[in-house]
Amino acid sequence: MRLLRHAIAIMALPGASLFASAAQAQPAAVVTSPGGAEILSFVGSLGLVIASILAFGWLYSRFRPGMNQGSELIRLVAMRPIGPKERLLVVEVAGEQLLVGVSAAGMRTLHKIDEPITAGEGQPAESGFALRLKSLLGERAQ
Repeated sequence: MRLLRHAIAIMALPGASLFASAAQAQPAAVVTSPGGAEILSFVGSLGLVIASILAFGWLYSRFRPGMNQGSELIRLVAMRPIGPKERLLVVEVAGEQLLVGVSAAGMRTLHKIDEPITAGEGQPAESGFALRLKSLLGERAQ
């Protein structure tokens, strides 16, 4: 048993000295932090990428093909959600108002309205949530 311990100790000593000399022979790695020029370049490049994304998004929404054609002929007068994927719409088309049901399965005209409906200055009527939010925000402002 003693002999085994001495053999392990003898074998470990030359190996340890080899590793120690190899570690001393390698130069130490120098870690530098980025300077002001590198940070400024990075921030400028990032800002340019973000500005480009926003500009292209604005241009796409402004000049979307086919979205502005005929918008004067069709107008949404009112909308009422009646379920997670179902809603009722009052749509004005060429001076006539129609009640349209929209669901996941499609759209269907439900009724032709004889007397025009107005939602108050061309804006859709506010829902209960919108009124509640306005009242909460009004209370906080005071």
